[in-house]
Amino acid sequence: MESEEALKHREGLFSKLFNSSPIGIALLNEHREVEMVNDGFEQLFGYRENELRGLELDKLIVPEQGHEDALRLSESERVKQVTERRIRKDGTVVDVIIYAVPVVVEKSVVGIYGIYVDITDRRKAEEQVRRSLREKEMMLAEIHHRVKNNLAVITGILELQSFSAESESAKRILKDSQMRVNSIAMVHEKLYKSEDFSKVDINQYFNELSEIIQKTMSKGKTKVDIELNIDSVQLPITQAIPCGLLLNEILSNSFKHAFEGRKEGTIKICLSKLTDKLVLKIQDDGIGLPDDSDIDINKSMGMTLIKTLAKQLDAKFNFRNECGASFEFEFEKREVENNRNSS
Repeated sequence: MESEEALKHREGLFSKLFNSSPIGIALLNEHREVEMVNDGFEQLFGYRENELRGLELDKLIVPEQGHEDALRLSESERVKQVTERRIRKDGTVVDVIIYAVPVVVEKSVVGIYGIYVDITDRRKAEEQVRRSLREKEMMLAEIHHRVKNNLAVITGILELQSFSAESESAKRILKDSQMRVNSIAMVHEKLYKSEDFSKVDINQYFNELSEIIQKTMSKGKTKVDIELNIDSVQLPITQAIPCGLLLNEILSNSFKHAFEGRKEGTIKICLSKLTDKLVLKIQDDGIGLPDDSDIDINKSMGMTLIKTLAKQLDAKFNFRNECGASFEFEFEKREVENNRNSS
């Protein structure tokens, strides 16, 4: 048994802690009436203890619409934490975190401590941050929208130039350039319409881009089916654009060269998530890559662009004949934070 002196010492320490705490504390009895409050409570809510003693605290500081929630909180037999709004004596509203701590004696709740932490300044700071983020999001959306519109102007100019070009070679080059610009514009359009301006849904992007390429490149004599098997992947813009350009380049080349003299053909596009890698494979069942002109293939504009894009992805790149032409890229998905640090 503790001595009377030791008990008094402990009570004195508790009383000192209770009264000197900067956090508002109120002790309520089993009828939810105030028995005592500390200085922190008086400063937070503007009431003196003699004004509150014997009164139901909820009737004074709880907004009308919050009475039922406050009742459930004060009747709880376990410690609970909520974030609510309470009313000061002068009528102003304060945002607080409330801890309801029941006082249990012989398994019965004989009172409850209400502990109030003022978070008004924090709420104001959070709201300011939210407003700032909304403004930045609106600005980013506008930037992506303008970039997309500017790229649309460029594709329109290329289209006009292709009409005035005399040689078929020049028309083909302009058409290829137009499709490359369009694949970049689609990324900015996706970001403009998205709630997350940092990532592009590759499944949706590849589906729409391949459909546009198919409509643009399809020839009446050959029916080409495109089969997509894309895992759910979201890539940052720094990887989405190279992937889109790769898809555009390889698909366009397949439509141009893979199915000469054929009535039908198939192109398979697969993006798979491995443990820590992504594998992009684009394969057709056409005539394949020529075996006797590897030097010419490697020096071609299309292959140079493909290798450059693979380098941008830090991808391992292989191309070979596999019942047709097969292109495979293995790379790591970058996180948005890494992109910021590397810029």
